[in-house]
Amino acid sequence: MHFSLYFDFQKFIDKPEILFLRGFYLLKFSNQSMKWTYDHNVIFVREILHLAPWLHKYGTTERGEVWSKIADNLNAVEKPSFKVTQRSVRDRYSHMEKTTRPKSHTRNEQVGFAQKNLKLIRRWKK
Repeated sequence: MHFSLYFDFQKFIDKPEILFLRGFYLLKFSNQSMKWTYDHNVIFVREILHLAPWLHKYGTTERGEVWSKIADNLNAVEKPSFKVTQRSVRDRYSHMEKTTRPKSHTRNEQVGFAQKNLKLIRRWKK
């Protein structure tokens, strides 16, 4: 049996369960996702503000190294404990950015809303 995959990802997954199915050994990993709490978010945002990945051009190795450093720093925190990778850190950041960004309405949407209201007011006055 070859268990090199287990040793590469040992800190991110629990001990695998070995299954035997139709003459093959299979490794079943319990892939539990981390639950983000308020404390996780606070530490996460502080770390991002400290290392500022947006200072490097999108898609460069420098920016990737910053994301990796953020993931390593978060995994080093003992309480609350983190189980993150570079990819999960980037995904969490983009999720938080999308959900906290204020919705900007375009000028056309605002004008369209006002015109609809004017039509309703004119009908009501008649």
